[in-house]
Amino acid sequence: MNVLFVNQMKIFFIFVLCGMVIGIFFDVFRILRKSFATPDWLTYVEDVMFWLLTCFLLAYTIFTYNNGEIRFYVILAVLIGTILYILTISRYVVKTSVVCIRFLKKWIYLLLISPLQWCWKQVKKWMLRPAVKLILKGGKSIKNLKDRIRQKIPKKHVKKRKTKKEFI
Repeated sequence: MNVLFVNQMKIFFIFVLCGMVIGIFFDVFRILRKSFATPDWLTYVEDVMFWLLTCFLLAYTIFTYNNGEIRFYVILAVLIGTILYILTISRYVVKTSVVCIRFLKKWIYLLLISPLQWCWKQVKKWMLRPAVKLILKGGKSIKNLKDRIRQKIPKKHVKKRKTKKEFI
């Protein structure tokens, strides 16, 4: 076989693998969308991230393995790799990953979030509610405390305020 042909076949298979990696990137974002509810603006950000990752991967692969030359068979190999991945194992990867992530989310909730919520309820019940009641009733309590103090202090120790008439 011709060395040039063997080299081109090697490059072709490298770009088929690159297309499969692009399919994996695509599935990662699909899995994230299926596993977590995201707002529309975050979906746009994820789309831009996907295309930037794809561009950087393709640029790196083209410059590393093909000396920066973009040929028809390179584009064809990337398309074949992406289509092969999506038609063969993508479905199973997405289903398995979504099930695993949902399982992990459930266990993280049970082992981490639920105890933290219980602790927060206890803190609110035993510390925050009495503190709020004290603050809300604090105005009345402070006024009552001032009145009690004034009643207990002898009048000779209390300075008498000057009225307007005394200033004139």
